[in-house]
Amino acid sequence: MGAWGTGIFEDDSMLDWLIDLEDARKPLAFLAECLDIDGIDYLEYDNCAGVLGASAIIDGLLNGAQAESPESVLEWIASNKSLKVVKLVPNAIASINAVISENSELNELWSENGELYPKWKADIAALRDRLAMHHS
Repeated sequence: MGAWGTGIFEDDSMLDWLIDLEDARKPLAFLAECLDIDGIDYLEYDNCAGVLGASAIIDGLLNGAQAESPESVLEWIASNKSLKVVKLVPNAIASINAVISENSELNELWSENGELYPKWKADIAALRDRLAMHHS
């Protein structure tokens, strides 16, 4: 059975993304690449997953990991504390806004679930707001 929930890492695609993160030789470049959505008019599901994964990792490094994060996320953040991710924050915020816009496959899919969509969107907005504290 596939993993699916409103949390960022409660999704099989995100768990696959985590493996890519763990395998990345240059994690900072990998995170930056995930947030580089310039010129993409419509965010496909995988683009959205990359944006949210990278944003959640940056949030974890700057603000401490969210308690509900999977063990592998907590461990990755703990062992990569020295990454200088603050410069990625403006891109993360802009990219999150794109994920919760009408030009996003993930937003489209979630909007079809009237019951859980508000919670999902509120969780993503809360992530963006936590990151915004580091953006001057």
